[in-house]
Amino acid sequence: MAYRTQGIGKQLLKTAVDFAKEHLKLYEVYLHAQVHAIEFYQRYGFVQKGDRFLDAGIEHITMRCQLSEQRLLSQHSGKFIVEDYADTALSLLKQCRRQLLIINHDLDKRIFNQQSLIDAISSLARLHRNSEIKILVSDAISISQCDHGLLTLQRKLSSSISIRQLENTTDIKENVIIADSRGIIVQPFYNSNTWGDFNNPLYVQTKMDWFDNAWNQGAENPEFRLLDL
Repeated sequence: MAYRTQGIGKQLLKTAVDFAKEHLKLYEVYLHAQVHAIEFYQRYGFVQKGDRFLDAGIEHITMRCQLSEQRLLSQHSGKFIVEDYADTALSLLKQCRRQLLIINHDLDKRIFNQQSLIDAISSLARLHRNSEIKILVSDAISISQCDHGLLTLQRKLSSSISIRQLENTTDIKENVIIADSRGIIVQPFYNSNTWGDFNNPLYVQTKMDWFDNAWNQGAENPEFRLLDL
């Protein structure tokens, strides 16, 4: 009690947030605040998320504080729940500078046939001659039978963009986007939230190893060549 109203809590919070931003390179931080302390944390940029819950018989609520205007590839570490897949994927693709790997069942038109995303992939392919974009799919027939802009782009920029079909079409358990060996978005097919991490090279390497093995076993599907381009 003797140490209250002396600004100690404020200084402790500021120190923790500054460390998370400058040393841990986090995009955001969160805490579980007792309800009576909500206004205190709001003064320092925290906002309420979700519903109230009991912890040790005391009402709490999750509060988050965003530390940067944009989540940055190769800088902001930490797993996060993806609330808007299209926007998060576009942000990751726009920041990619060398290699983009995509594993997707049927190149979902709601995501990969959007002009903004196609433009981002086109820019990466044209960025320099060493740009590499590899796409693994399992449902080549569905892709070839629709007017898919990403396939059109691949035919125009085939030296930089390659699409193959998995040898075993049941191998895909989740859709994945990997950027520059560090950033990743994972969209499980069942029972889990889509999540991402813009700076996790150790985990990403395990996914890249799987991708390389599947890529080497896969092949270009002749259905793609039936497109009237």
